[in-house]
Amino acid sequence: MTNAEILIIVFTGVIAITGILGALIFNNQLSVMQGQLDEMREQRRPWINCTVDITPLQVGAQVQARVQYTNVGQSPAFKVRNMVMATGVERGNPDPAPMVSFPADQIDKITSSGLLLPGSPMFAWPKLVNGAKITQTDLDTIKNGGVVLWLVGRIEYVDGEGQPHFTMFSGFYDPSIGAFTYSIEGNDAR
Repeated sequence: MTNAEILIIVFTGVIAITGILGALIFNNQLSVMQGQLDEMREQRRPWINCTVDITPLQVGAQVQARVQYTNVGQSPAFKVRNMVMATGVERGNPDPAPMVSFPADQIDKITSSGLLLPGSPMFAWPKLVNGAKITQTDLDTIKNGGVVLWLVGRIEYVDGEGQPHFTMFSGFYDPSIGAFTYSIEGNDAR
């Protein structure tokens, strides 16, 4: 082999190694840019949060909750559907399960609003104690912890790119503070 052939082989090897290194660097830069794009999408997508207020417990009044969903994201939420379920759980019984999906046997209770713009609220008004007016016995039972009033809910929606998202909440009326308290489990948004 001549010196010229050796130089051509070395030069070709250097070019090949440079090409491989360039491809690796380009791939790394592309991954970084994709990550930045994903973060931008997360920041710009709709995010729906939930707040709950419960009317004061009074003899002769209905116990009602006001559930407010607000789009705190930067883009509209489409195909918005929600469900809130209220229940009283006697002391010693398990807490209601989080609403990880809409119960198949309760599909008729789903409320749809279609669109929720950024900064816009949407409300649900579930009645507790089956919508009946509260008696002194009911009030005493709730206040001494014999029955715990629970709300569990879920809202599903899609973003402008058609990606599905949800928010779910779970909590109970805490008589010691006279307000709704979110439970440790069952509150999530994705």
